[in-house]
Amino acid sequence: MEKNKSYSTMAMLNNQAERDAEGKKQPVIIQQITVRPPIIRSLDIEAWRNAMRHAKAAIPRRTELYDLYEDILLDGHLSSVVEKRLMSVTNIEWEFVDANGNPVKHINDWIDTPDFEKVVCEILNSKIWGYTMLEFDFYSESSWGVFLIPRKHMRPKQGVVAFEQTAHAGINIREGEYADTVLEAGDPDNLGLLLKAAPYVIYKRGNFGDWAQFIERFGQPLIDAIWDGYDESQRLMLLEALDKMGSGGQIVRPAGTQLQFMQGGTNNPTGQLNDLFKDACNAEISKLFLGQTETTESSSSSGYAQASIHADTETDINVADRNFVRRILNRRLIKMLQANGIETGNGFFRIKSNKDDLAEKKARLDIDLALLNNVRLPISDDYFYQTYGIEKPADYEEQKRRLEQQQAAQLAPGMGLTMQQLIQLRDEGFFG
Repeated sequence: MEKNKSYSTMAMLNNQAERDAEGKKQPVIIQQITVRPPIIRSLDIEAWRNAMRHAKAAIPRRTELYDLYEDILLDGHLSSVVEKRLMSVTNIEWEFVDANGNPVKHINDWIDTPDFEKVVCEILNSKIWGYTMLEFDFYSESSWGVFLIPRKHMRPKQGVVAFEQTAHAGINIREGEYADTVLEAGDPDNLGLLLKAAPYVIYKRGNFGDWAQFIERFGQPLIDAIWDGYDESQRLMLLEALDKMGSGGQIVRPAGTQLQFMQGGTNNPTGQLNDLFKDACNAEISKLFLGQTETTESSSSSGYAQASIHADTETDINVADRNFVRRILNRRLIKMLQANGIETGNGFFRIKSNKDDLAEKKARLDIDLALLNNVRLPISDDYFYQTYGIEKPADYEEQKRRLEQQQAAQLAPGMGLTMQQLIQLRDEGFFG
């Protein structure tokens, strides 16, 4: 009992529960490090530059940078485009097949779990946040826990997980048992797309502050109250009445005085510049993550053609992301599975289907049918079987013969021929 109490106290000091929400124990590495909450500071461009310098120093430390990333992801537009980017690898069907193309059940059972979704998301996050390390715990053949190693503790170039987020000493994950339980993804020098997005969020946040101040100052009515200039009690009663009216601009002046309002910004009388600046920052963030803007915020000048081109650009990025994730799974994760006794049948991960593929195949089918029926371009049946993933029946030749006979039977009466004559013309190549 005392031992459990001591362990619980240590887990609390490390800011880690002993088990996750599904009752699985935390893995070995995370139990040994001291995880500290992010420090949220007031952000400006200088803070971003300092964090970037420290991350790129001779002895790099990414602590400030990752704290900054946590902060900027509170921005609604940025978090939205990041989630949209991640959905490109979660909203598709993954599967694992052996060398003969047959599904491997115990691995496919694991694919249909939150743990696998976390794996593909965090592999892609190595492009968004920077380097990623995932620790696996293989409970059974088809139940494997997956835990993200806190990025502030990672030392990608050294292959070390530091005990403290600002320290050097730590655990070498490329030697011993950890080499078979920790999956690494990404470029050690890459600081992620969030590094490029941060200035736009910082500028936009400052812009919103200025905008709010503008609205507070000029968005409410201004009351101009005049008193006779001699009776002080009248002025006090006037001030009291105005205070009871609530917030808003107030001016109390004696009769006979003049008041002239000078525009503080003649080029921004309605705050439109703040709105345009906000949209410009959001557009740059959208282009950074999605390659375009039309699938997040449609402009007044956009049309179907422009939106279609932008959607194609996003699709290209999604395809590249899926290929990146698939290659990491096949190049690194399969080796870990085999090292931990998981039977893989010399197989591989692949994408079973996704909406983009279906839309692309539909467009391709329309073109193929037009070439076949309108242009009369000879296209083999095997092309259709292979292109659209249709299984060729074992009695293909027999079915083909019956179809041709049915077609001949329908055409013969209309052409004034017997079916035997029509078949003879066909065999002689009369119909091309």
